[in-house]
Parts: sequence; structure tokens; C-alpha cells
Amino acid sequence: MNTWGFRRIAATVAVFSFLGTSAAESAKPFAVLKGAPGKVGSIAFSYDGTRLVVAGGDIAIWDVPGQRKVLILDGTEQNTRATYGGRYAFSADGLKLYEWSGRGIHVSDVKTGLDLLKVPKARVGSNYTVSVMSPDGAYVAVALNEWSGKSKGTLRSYTAGIVSLYDVKTSAVKWVIAGENEETEALSTGQSSLGARPRDLTKGVHWLRFSPDGKQLLVVGQSMRIFSVDAAKEVITPSAAIPIIPDAGKLEWTSDGKGFNYFNEGVGAYDLASGKRKILFAPKDPQPPIPKPVGKQLPLPPELQPSWTLEMQLLSGDGTRLLHYGTMMDDRAKVRHNRVVVWDVPGKKLIGVFPLPDEPFDNGKPKPDKRPATMTFNDLENDLIIALSRDGRQLAVGDTVGVVRIYDVSHALGAASPDATDPLAVGSFWKGEKHRNETNKTMSASLKITERKGSSFKGEFKYDGAHVCEVEGKLTDGKIEFNTTKVLKGNAHQPTSGSLDGNSIKAKFDVTVKSNGKSYTATGTVKLTKSE
Repeated sequence: MNTWGFRRIAATVAVFSFLGTSAAESAKPFAVLKGAPGKVGSIAFSYDGTRLVVAGGDIAIWDVPGQRKVLILDGTEQNTRATYGGRYAFSADGLKLYEWSGRGIHVSDVKTGLDLLKVPKARVGSNYTVSVMSPDGAYVAVALNEWSGKSKGTLRSYTAGIVSLYDVKTSAVKWVIAGENEETEALSTGQSSLGARPRDLTKGVHWLRFSPDGKQLLVVGQSMRIFSVDAAKEVITPSAAIPIIPDAGKLEWTSDGKGFNYFNEGVGAYDLASGKRKILFAPKDPQPPIPKPVGKQLPLPPELQPSWTLEMQLLSGDGTRLLHYGTMMDDRAKVRHNRVVVWDVPGKKLIGVFPLPDEPFDNGKPKPDKRPATMTFNDLENDLIIALSRDGRQLAVGDTVGVVRIYDVSHALGAASPDATDPLAVGSFWKGEKHRNETNKTMSASLKITERKGSSFKGEFKYDGAHVCEVEGKLTDGKIEFNTTKVLKGNAHQPTSGSLDGNSIKAKFDVTVKSNGKSYTATGTVKLTKSE
């Protein structure tokens, strides 16, 4: 969301009785962001979950913990005649924002809101099919179906699947991968708000993804190909064993760059080295018992029984959480029920079912006073915009009046403690040793987690039995770092970074400080194991 793309899925999930139906039972948001009036068209989290871009009446960046708007992108101040939508993504460091909307393809400076890159618009009759920014924000890749300018009746000649790589710093094209010639019918201007454009080019590119280190680019069209970002040289053509899914948001590199996570009737993994794929998890949403008839009533036929429609699936950026968003229309009560089911992929288990606020309607005319004057049944079905944080623990829901509500979906409603699958859950205790190289001394050490929000955490670090510090840190894609914020007793602990794998933390510190004209160096390691 970065924001994941999504599509409507033609599947139904039977209603399960323990969900409840009243608004009073809905999940409670921990943050409510009231933006510019107008329908929310798109939302996306930053990598660490502390920032959220909201595109609606304007395009604004919000500080999630502080629940405040910190920036409005230049040129998008509130415009009651426009609603911004599109796709958005932050760079990993949170300093750049990628946008592909009706305004075009942009990369903006998050601090100033000004454009760093603006990709030229496709000429008349041509169109961009997909675009993506590298995780470090250094490059933007775009795929183009370009009209040659030649037509034969209703047929047009195109060069399909041209891929261009733009350097954000210089705004120059670094390289271009040539496309293939193809003829097809064109959509008329009346059929598309984008003007005349090609219909269903089979040789086009519909998927682009950079590897986590930004050095390789996955290009998906009729086949899957991987190119070097440095030289546009094809590195590998993955095996056809992995399904090619022509829908954004269904395929992501694994955090180590050695393969892909994908989901299509289950969450799968593809290994580049072996060319093998396997299904990791194929969840089935909870099913209720069939309602029993009362007295002499006949049982309702299946087609008349209430059911949940699965509207959307989202896989978190780290591949650990799968989210199912579903709706159920209650025509008698004239209410649409909204629910989210969250699954733990590694643990292959249900985390929780989260009822979102119900939405009343009245013959297509909404009841809330601030809703648009006229809303059709289809509008009601599509008025929620949803994004999942990279770690799968925060869910943002945007509505039709410019409000975004953010929910903690890391554990089931009513649970006394966070999700047990979180290695740094509040209250978790880690113990082991700290080794100082300069003195060749190994000391006892421990870490107790006291706060957890998104990828961030706070805790208490003790070592050598005499030193106690408050620390703050982050855990992202298995990489952990933390630093002392306050010394409670003895001396501070050095800034530390390393890896968290399962129940083991292995980290290092290497710092040099100056005091009274002298330099002091502290290097060493920290090894901790989670205490059950």
C-alpha cells in the first residue's frame, strides 16, 4: 500500500455467527485522520508505518502516531471538483513519495512536496500500463504501449511492452527495453476517460517489481523476465512454474531477494535458484453452522441465506499477513456490513476477525448527512479504500467524506496481549550476553519489550547486572536496531544493529566518541534468545 493493488474477487464466504452485526461491536480505530472533504481515492503506508499518504480532496501526508497532517503535495490543495486516486508508495527511507494518478507519474520530496521527477505523459493513442519506484527511490520504471500513428479502419498498430527506466536524480532515461509490434482495436474516447487507447494488447507488460536491493527489475508480460538495473541486461527468465497473474499487488519479491511471494487461491513462494514453487498457506475463512429453521419453517435455500462477498485480498509487504476484506448486504435492515479477516501466514492460523463500521443505505440514498446527495448501490459497494502496513499490523480504511481510520489488527479483538507471533510483543523477554571487544569481557544482558507500534518498539535493556537503559528501535524485514534514549542506572548501551531470526537476536555495535580531546571506541556483539 507500500499500498497493494487489488481487484474484486468473485467468491463468497458464508456468514459466520460469531461476527455480530451491530455497529457497537465494530473494531475501534486507534487513529482517525480527518482530511479534506471528498471521497478518499487511495492510501498507502510508509515502510515503518509512521506515515500515511491520503489521496482524496488533496494529496496529503499524515503523521500516524501524532494524527496530524504534515504536508500537502504542491498543486493538490483542496479542489472540490476533483478527487485524487491512483497508486502511491514511499521509498524505504521515507524521503520520497511515488505517485501514479490522473496528474501523471511523479516522485515528490516528502519534506517539501515538490516534484523530483515527472515522467512525460504518453502521447495521444498511447498509454502507460504499469509503473513502479525502486525501494531506495533512485529509479522509476514504466511500461508503455505506444501507438505508431498508423491505423487500418478500427485497427491500430502499436509497439507493446516498451519498458523505460528513469533516474530520479537526473530525470533522464537510463535505458529502454524495446517492445513488440502488435495490432489491435482501440477504445474510443467515449469508452475511456484516458482518451483512445489500445484494447487488450497481448504483448504488453502488466507487472513491474524491483528487487529489495533495487538492483534487479522483474518484468511480467507474456513471460517473466528479470533485468539488471545497471545495464538493462537480462539476468534470468524464471520458470513458467509460477503462475503469471495479470493483476497488480499479487506478486512481491521475498525480503532476501531470492524469490517471490504470491497469492492466488493461497499464499505461495517461488525460489529463483531451484525454479520450484510451493503453497505456503491456503486459508479458508471460518464457516458458520447452517441456520436451523424455527418451528415449521422450511430451511432457507442456499441462494437466500446471508453471505459474505470477498471483495479484496491483501498480502503484507513482509509476506507474514494475509487479509481478506468482505462485505454483506442486509437489504431488510438496509445496511452493508464490512469485515476483515486477518491470517498469520508463517503460523498458518487465524489472527482475528475485525468488524468495521456498518454503512446504512436507503434505496441507494445514504443515510449519513455528510454523504453525497445521490449514491447508487454500486457506489456503496465500492466506497471503502483499504491499505495494509508493510508488517501487516495496521489497517487503514478511507471513506467517502475524507476520513481515514486506522486499526490495530495485530491481534484478535478482546485479546489481553498482542499477537503471539510477534517476536517483539509487549512483555516479551530476551536474555543472553553482551561482549565488549576492547576488554574481552562477556556480560549478562537482557531486553524487555514495553511498547510496540508498527515496526517500532521500546524496551528496557540491562547488562552486566549494573547498567539499565531505556531503548527505542525498529524491526523491519528481520533487521533489528535499537539505541539508548535514557540511562536509568550505570552507563548507556551503544547503538546496536543486527538480525532477528525466530527466537534469536544477533547484533553488533561499533561506535567512536570524543571526550576531553580523546577518542574512545566501543565494539562488540549482543546475542539474545527469547525467553518463553
